[in-house]
Amino acid sequence: MKKIWFKISSTEEADSRVVELYIDTAERFSTRLLDFVVNLTDSNGNTAMHYSISFQNFDVVSVLLDSKVCDVNKYNKVSGRESCEKVFRVLNFVFTRVFCRLATRRRCSSHCCTLKMPSTVMW
Repeated sequence: MKKIWFKISSTEEADSRVVELYIDTAERFSTRLLDFVVNLTDSNGNTAMHYSISFQNFDVVSVLLDSKVCDVNKYNKVSGRESCEKVFRVLNFVFTRVFCRLATRRRCSSHCCTLKMPSTVMW
């Protein structure tokens, strides 16, 4: 199961629709299985989330977050805490871009939106 999960979720060309199909299938069996699959780690402690962020595959990041069981606080053996902080920086970037798209009628620069948002989001 581990090999298959990492093959479909943790490659540069991972397809978010296929990842979502696997997640939906696991969820049909049980929430425990869903949690187990989404948070599987490789020998370096990397999860599908670590790989998706490193490959900048934000569609897969979104699917993993939508599962509502993805543990974004999981550390890997290589970068430890830095990896989690990177997750939040990337999420901040993604949310900023989403808000910019929502404000299409207003002028939006590449650095910030016309919406009143803090420049950095801390969770």
